[in-house]
Amino acid sequence: MFCLLIITFLLIELVEGVDWLFYRKKSINCNITNYSTTHIDIQVIDEIKGKWRLTGFYGMQEGRKRKESWNLLRRLSQMSSLPWCIMGDFNDILSMDEKKGRSEWPNWLIQGFRQAVMDTGLIDLSMLGYSFTWFKSF
Repeated sequence: MFCLLIITFLLIELVEGVDWLFYRKKSINCNITNYSTTHIDIQVIDEIKGKWRLTGFYGMQEGRKRKESWNLLRRLSQMSSLPWCIMGDFNDILSMDEKKGRSEWPNWLIQGFRQAVMDTGLIDLSMLGYSFTWFKSF
């Protein structure tokens, strides 16, 4: 499959030590290389940055199915050597600091997800601003 995306970029360029921010519209070609009900994997062909890979990911909600999500992450990591950005809702946490609320998150889920992240070579990017993007009201 082939797709053409028109997207707006916020580019940061360093010009003589000064940060310049500007918006730029451009076309980017991409190929959908793989997909399922829980992910879409895209090879992006950027005329400036070259080829790279973007994956949209949704982790299984049920605890007993999390291993399927972790194994999918591992398989996806082996499919290409391109620079890789993966984003989405993993339905997992790497530590209890990422959770707010009364109930404890089972340690086997934290350890299992942490191991999958290490196995795939992914790096957790820090968030700026409010730490919690979702909460369940009671």
